[in-house]
Amino acid sequence: MLRTPTKKIISLFFVIFLALVVFAISNVSQASINSQINFQGKLTNPDGTNVTNGNYSIDFSIYTVSSGGSSTWTETQSVAVADGIFNVQLGSVNSLPGSVDFNSSSLYLGIKVGS
Repeated sequence: MLRTPTKKIISLFFVIFLALVVFAISNVSQASINSQINFQGKLTNPDGTNVTNGNYSIDFSIYTVSSGGSSTWTETQSVAVADGIFNVQLGSVNSLPGSVDFNSSSLYLGIKVGS
């Protein structure tokens, strides 16, 4: 027969174990695919100097061929540029289509600034 202090210790360990199990189950995380792509670029003038700081209208397009063809996805963003550098989230205006296979297709990003 177990002594009273031993029973209390076993009971305490059981309660701690049960609390840990409940905590682990309640913190189950869900993995998901990011629906946007972070992209950073630099805009320069033809002479290599940075463009003037400000906002620029930039068209981003994804193509499956290196030249010609039509885009499989396009969006236009108003982009803040500082010292020639800009950061955007592609897919934040128009969702990236599920038909674009980022794992096996050769894809090309087209960028058009202004008109």
